[in-house]
Amino acid sequence: MNANAASTDQKAFMRLPWLRSEQKAWSYILRAASLKDMNNLFIAGFNYLQEDFAQYLFKDSPQYDFVQRDNKKAFTFIKESADLGNFRAIYTAGMMYQYGIGTAISKPQALVYYEKLADDRADLSELLIKQLQ
Repeated sequence: MNANAASTDQKAFMRLPWLRSEQKAWSYILRAASLKDMNNLFIAGFNYLQEDFAQYLFKDSPQYDFVQRDNKKAFTFIKESADLGNFRAIYTAGMMYQYGIGTAISKPQALVYYEKLADDRADLSELLIKQLQ
């Protein structure tokens, strides 16, 4: 395919209204994340996660198809969100430490995050801690 054909196809694709709105939404998510909004930090991180792991964690949560998967970038956003108190991010950060997704495997660090879950979901916290041992 020549450069002009690729450029024409790309321009036609960009005219699709749903894609423009998703990309605009993504830009707002990244902007809010840059302002340290814990929910948008999580959403950004979740979208960077590899699809199979993201769906393993949250089966019904969609990801933007156009976001390039990058587990290290995902971990950075998710850990920051978790440290600010986002429940889903706390759970996800623990799982990422446990399985070494975007970071080195660290069961002690996973334990720290799983223990933080106890305030809101003692049952889940207990189950995840048992699985670590």
